[in-house]
Amino acid sequence: MGDRDIRRSRWARPRSLRRAALAAALWAATGASALAFGPGDVLEGTPESERTLRQAAAVARAERALDASRAGTTARLGARPELAYGADVEDPAAFGATLDVDLELGWRSDQAAVLDDAADLLAERAELRHARRRDVLDALRLHGAALVAEVALARAELTLTGSPDGSLEQARDRALVERRRHRLDELEADTRALGFDGEARFEVLAFALPEAAAEPPEAARLRLELEAARHRRDALVFEVVRDVTLDASYESRTDGYQLGARLGLDRGRPEAALAGELGPQQDDQWRIALSARIVVDGADAARRADADERVRRAQAALDDALASYPERLRRARSALDDARELLAIELMAWRRAAELARAAADAGDGALRRACQALLSRENAAVRAWLELVSATFDVLETLDGTWQAASPSARPAEGATSGPGALPPAFAPPVRPAACTAAAG
Repeated sequence: MGDRDIRRSRWARPRSLRRAALAAALWAATGASALAFGPGDVLEGTPESERTLRQAAAVARAERALDASRAGTTARLGARPELAYGADVEDPAAFGATLDVDLELGWRSDQAAVLDDAADLLAERAELRHARRRDVLDALRLHGAALVAEVALARAELTLTGSPDGSLEQARDRALVERRRHRLDELEADTRALGFDGEARFEVLAFALPEAAAEPPEAARLRLELEAARHRRDALVFEVVRDVTLDASYESRTDGYQLGARLGLDRGRPEAALAGELGPQQDDQWRIALSARIVVDGADAARRADADERVRRAQAALDDALASYPERLRRARSALDDARELLAIELMAWRRAAELARAAADAGDGALRRACQALLSRENAAVRAWLELVSATFDVLETLDGTWQAASPSARPAEGATSGPGALPPAFAPPVRPAACTAAAG
């Protein structure tokens, strides 16, 4: 028999038995189903989304790009086989075969590219951490939405029990029950798709927050971007004498090979290359050449102004991040403290509503139904306050670039504390399912 069949079967019990069971049901807080899942399960078992997997691949690409730019090395191997048939007009035709092989090894130091790739890697890693935080946030919100939907269904079922038989009001209330049951079924299907079996379990979980650094997490990336902009601006002195190259080569027609070496300065970027070739050559000779490319045009002032503007923007972005960080962190922490306090108040109100519902067990059907409606209303408010706490925690983690973690028991403050890292509202063990009071009052 399913959970909803069990809920419906409770309506058929004698009211005296249901009322007698209400006191125990309202305080049976820890008798959770083995298949129920709570926020702790979400933190430990949320799978990575397709978005996060794509971002992990982007991080791997950025790491390869940085390794390549730091090494600055290139290699190229080429081969040109040829099979020919022919001869002079006086001689008989014959086949001939040749093979040319060339190899070139190069190196270039591009500090601006290294800085850009290092900044890109930091940005991609930060985006990956954000994506993983978002996965957990979405799963926690889905968990909370399932709790809200369960309470909404229980409230609709309770309203249905008080509707006159055969009335239009009863038909409307029954339609509302079905609609809310379908919504709950959809949410439970979504949670099963994430790998969480069973129903959502309400649980107040303390989240561990990382220590706040003296600077915002993005400061390291912004400094790299500023350094790259300055490096490119300083390299503008090489826009006039752009390429200075020293070439040396030796060609042997007799032995069929050629060797070459090159040293250069390409717009301020030092480079070197070695090349070799096996195959027919034109002559026996050696050569050394020093060359440069000199360009004078009217775009120097514009290039300088553009480079200065890039430096200014990079500096402004860094300064803004450093200046706004304390206030951003203060606001995020303040919102988190407010959410903790609100949840503590809602849990206490829920506790009081549970006491009133237990006291109303023998006060008649109308009083019991009103008490149960109030109890479900307080549960709904508590779950929504919990979702606000989850969102506020996410904002703090975004500011600190932290990861979702549950606070260890030793790190949690005493019961009733509502401020400070990892603070918890007063402990309260709510009913596992909201249907207990509904069934008793039905």
